[in-house]
Amino acid sequence: MGATNPYKVISLCFFIICISAITCAAGYPDPLVEVRRYHHYDELTGLLEKFARDFPDICRLHNLGESEQGRRIWALQITDCPDEVEAGEQWVKYVGNMHGNEAVGREILVAFIEYLLEGYGTNQTTTQLVDNLNIWIVPSMNPDGFEAAQVGECCGVRGRANANEQDLNRDFTYGERVRQKETEVLIKFIEDYQFILSINFHGGALVANYPYDSRVGSITTRYAASPDDEVFKVLASAYANMHPFMWTGVDKEEGSKCGGGDYNFKATRGITNGNHWYSVEGGMQDYNYLQSNAFELTVETNTCKYPTVEELPKYFGQHRKSMISFFNMAEMGVAGFVRDARSGIGIEGAIIQVLSIAHNITSSYHGQFQRLLTNGKYQMVAHAKGYHSSDPISIAIPDSNVYDHQVNFYLYPTSDNSPPSSNLVRVVQQKSYEVLKDVDGFIDSILNQYPDLTYVYSIGQSALYKHEMRVLVISDSPREHELGEPEMKLIANIHGNEVAGVEMLASLVRLLLTNYDVNDELTRLVDSTRIHILLSANPDGRDIFLQNVGAKLDNAPANLVERTGRENGFKVDLNRDFIWNGNLNEMTQLQPETQHIIRWTVSNPAFVLGLAYHGGTQVVCYPYDNNLNRVEDIDAFQYIATQYVKTNPGMRGGYPCPKEYPSERFPGGHLSGGNWYMFEGGMQDVNYNFSNCMELTIEVSCLKAPPVSELPEYWEANRESLVSFIKSAHIGIKGFVVDSESGEHVPNCTVDVVDIGHDVSCTDQGEYWRLLVPGQYTVAVHAPGYQSSYKTITVIRGDSIPVNFTLQPHITSEDPLAAIDDIRDLPHSYQSYPDFLKFLRALSAKFPRIASLHYLGSDEDYNLLPVLSITAATAQEQVPRVALFAGTQSADQISTALAVRLALDLCLKFTSSDPKVVELLEGVVIEIVPSFYPGSLGFGSSGGCESDGLQISSTDIFFQLRTGADLSEASKASRALNFWLWQQDLAFALTFLSGFSGTIVPNGCEVDYDWLADSPSVDQSDCGTYSPQKSTPDLVQFLHSNFSLPNMAIGVGCCGKPNEIPSWSGTREFVLALFRNVSLHSTVVRVRDREKPVKSVLIEDSCGFIVNATSPNGIYQRLVTSTDVLDLRFSAESGLSDTVRVSVSSSSVQPQSASLFLNSTRHDDYSSTGSARVFMLSLFCVLLMCVVGWVVVRLMMKMGNSPKAAVPSPFPRKYQDTVFSAEDSRGLLVDDSDSSEDEFSIPKSTDKLIPQFNKARSAQKGFKMF
Repeated sequence: MGATNPYKVISLCFFIICISAITCAAGYPDPLVEVRRYHHYDELTGLLEKFARDFPDICRLHNLGESEQGRRIWALQITDCPDEVEAGEQWVKYVGNMHGNEAVGREILVAFIEYLLEGYGTNQTTTQLVDNLNIWIVPSMNPDGFEAAQVGECCGVRGRANANEQDLNRDFTYGERVRQKETEVLIKFIEDYQFILSINFHGGALVANYPYDSRVGSITTRYAASPDDEVFKVLASAYANMHPFMWTGVDKEEGSKCGGGDYNFKATRGITNGNHWYSVEGGMQDYNYLQSNAFELTVETNTCKYPTVEELPKYFGQHRKSMISFFNMAEMGVAGFVRDARSGIGIEGAIIQVLSIAHNITSSYHGQFQRLLTNGKYQMVAHAKGYHSSDPISIAIPDSNVYDHQVNFYLYPTSDNSPPSSNLVRVVQQKSYEVLKDVDGFIDSILNQYPDLTYVYSIGQSALYKHEMRVLVISDSPREHELGEPEMKLIANIHGNEVAGVEMLASLVRLLLTNYDVNDELTRLVDSTRIHILLSANPDGRDIFLQNVGAKLDNAPANLVERTGRENGFKVDLNRDFIWNGNLNEMTQLQPETQHIIRWTVSNPAFVLGLAYHGGTQVVCYPYDNNLNRVEDIDAFQYIATQYVKTNPGMRGGYPCPKEYPSERFPGGHLSGGNWYMFEGGMQDVNYNFSNCMELTIEVSCLKAPPVSELPEYWEANRESLVSFIKSAHIGIKGFVVDSESGEHVPNCTVDVVDIGHDVSCTDQGEYWRLLVPGQYTVAVHAPGYQSSYKTITVIRGDSIPVNFTLQPHITSEDPLAAIDDIRDLPHSYQSYPDFLKFLRALSAKFPRIASLHYLGSDEDYNLLPVLSITAATAQEQVPRVALFAGTQSADQISTALAVRLALDLCLKFTSSDPKVVELLEGVVIEIVPSFYPGSLGFGSSGGCESDGLQISSTDIFFQLRTGADLSEASKASRALNFWLWQQDLAFALTFLSGFSGTIVPNGCEVDYDWLADSPSVDQSDCGTYSPQKSTPDLVQFLHSNFSLPNMAIGVGCCGKPNEIPSWSGTREFVLALFRNVSLHSTVVRVRDREKPVKSVLIEDSCGFIVNATSPNGIYQRLVTSTDVLDLRFSAESGLSDTVRVSVSSSSVQPQSASLFLNSTRHDDYSSTGSARVFMLSLFCVLLMCVVGWVVVRLMMKMGNSPKAAVPSPFPRKYQDTVFSAEDSRGLLVDDSDSSEDEFSIPKSTDKLIPQFNKARSAQKGFKMF
């Protein structure tokens, strides 16, 4: 090696001095979230509920159980799809406050929750964590202990134990024993969910502790290594190295307040083996490691267990980077899936074994696993009950990258004749054609026996005998399509004399139903597939066949060949009758059975796969029948055919019927129909050409009517083949197509796989399925009125991959408002849902200056619930916001029509500069929700109004939002409205109602409504016995009781859908006057704490009116209806409050806007003022140190002195030129002079891994975990 250049060393020292200056001057990084106080149980519960309410797309609150004193132990789940188990996404958890008096962990977890939620979508780090992980946070495992603890007690034990004075971290022992309630709750939590990483936060020292805490026969203070000791050291170092001074082994701020300094963590750089520190029997981290997949650390956050409130703000800033760094370790090692080799379906509970490590993990959801490993060479094996173990797979994890290595295992069942589960109710095929002889009787018996799993419907009647062509449906939701679930159809007996298929499908029905909730694999198929079975597609031909064969059938000779009954009742071969051009209006030349099957097939785009059983040999055929052309989806057809053939002994050999047809050969057991023999009018070709259904024709028996003695043999040969065939409905890709502007599902779209040339169509709910074999494809989606979307997709073996498409609408000249210049130009007819939505979109497009369209959500049928915002205010947050609700009853269409007319009228009048409308819209924001039942628009007859008016039913939003109702049982529209109301700060709400005349206000309300506006001039005819004035509609009362929202309802007529939409000039004038008065009598108050908005306040006026309000920008609006002077008091969650005095006159209120500053008098290290001071101090320190450093360098250069040799780097030479962050470079300065090697040894690889992890993470930003 050459001599060290002194000037390079000087430059390095100068660089380190500057970095150190920045670090010292700036203090800890400003956390985005402030930690100012402790949250006791009720406060914590309210805060967690608020998080779940404010961030419903990424957050769920779970009650894990109760403490000994009945307090709930809460867990907050944060992930991008909280209601789904995403394949490849790892589960991680943080638990705090196990010892009730160790309180810092509790509060930094609350802060971390807010950090993740507030930063999602705006901060790259938090967004990647939430998108890539399923995060669960338990702020307090011991809520009883916390309530008993005393703030300021650094070293005490008050509140450490639970209410029974039991130390919970000594309660996780093994064997049959009585545990504390809190322990039982956490054990169930640990074992029910498949976590891979975890931390248990404690206090009283500053160190990252890892297993084992104790081992049988181990002596206290002796190192007790787990089999994954190397992994645990890396995990603990990943946390300690990102803490400002945990890595030094000393709490530089708090010292050894509780004796923590007596333990020397310098040598181990802030980490320790649990038993090496002190032995803990019954600790939770050991339980996690030994009883689940979770690798858990115990992190001691600080030396004072329950510091004062003034000290609290600093801790989250110290731990935030460590908490992020630890979660990033979820990608370390080897990830993959364990799958059934035949079906590709994931195997949950499989054992993943690393042969050199005596600790196994198990596969979790979808068969996925993540085996945490450091660099090195390993051999891995997978085992599962009912399967052969895999061969060992060798994998090398290099020093340079320990992330995201992929290994997938495919296990073969131990028996080729049984499905993966060992629990199987075997179905024995009788030696009888009992189902063929009484198809309807069989269906009826199945319906009676399995009413929850079956359903029947008819697709039409046969030509001659008018038999109902009944279809039996098997599914966990047999009566209706489940969104995202593919459907398939199985048909037999299209030739009436080919009868074995009837019995095969009947036995399949029994197999699926008798094994539901018994066999996991078959249960999963029924849950995930809607299966339609037509046992006889030719019931007339079947009857003719039975009449001719009669009693001979059950004793038929082996050479029975009976052509009678092949055709239908009109002597037409149905499998030559499917000659059709795709026009449903041009089918009169086809037989009735053919027409019924075509309509049935093409009307259901969810049909993705089909099978038609024939008889006369044993082979699987696929299109085309009428030519020798290679079918476009040849790969998919051959794959599905192979899945059927490979478990069928009669087909897979290629010589299916040596006794009956000794010269017949089908290599591979499958072929295209035309390559066997060509004919026109085959059913499978029509399926492929004119529907989404890829149908195969399967010849199931050597004879068309085999002897009954052979039926059991045919069933056993086809049983597993049929199961495999159903699984084939789940290959390829699936997903939804949505409108980029509205979020609405796009119907009438087509999915085109480029280079295959065969399109499939979407359902009317924007769903699609495309069966594909593994490979890479370019997929395009097209829809009328939209720009096409293209994606390149890699399909893997196994379940279909979700791939969603978002389409951008074309700018179109079609304008439903093109010929409308006045409200009177609108037609007097009622709009259908599509026209209604198109009208609102056109309105927002034509008047973008004042109108904008957004959505509450959707109803159960995925119809969108639009909200039209109309305002001309330049600063919308500074003017009152009012809501207009209409269409709140399913039969009420007149109120929707009037609300739409009001919106159009406001837009037209504003454009023409009507002074009243301009003044109104400049002083108010009007939110119009025109219908909560959009799917019913345009339906129902007009004019048929009962004399007693509209009655409220249990399906109406009034009833569902009655005070005290359980919203979990309400409709999606009701829940969407409730959530939307929580997000708004409304000053007033008005509801249009049909079924009565007059106005309605809430009961027991102190608000004076009389002065707002005169009663509207509407249809004053008698509406019968219905008197809403005596029975206040629930929505009006709900808004008052639940939101303290001033509101009223007005009647717009007795009839919900009169023959013509009436004149509404009186209603219009009433609404304009009402909203104008609301605008003039509302005050807007901006609430701040220093410069930051206060997002949640309690507003109380001097008349006793109280409301909880939220506002993202801290601006609150209140309607004031009293006279003279009113005091409005605004109180924040922090306890700070202030008052605005409002003067009220008949024409307005003063002030109409005001600002409150709830200045905190507490010490606040992280206020904006403090931040500014820190920044200025940092800048000054940096400049000063730079000047000093420059002077020192110049002096040393003049003097020719060589500085002392730099501290040798612990990193390999190839990494010595890498520029690390300030936190990483701290590792270069550690004094190892007192290191001890006798009990503890950091592996050489560990020092290298941590900076490499950081480097690898930065290189992988934006990469989705798998």
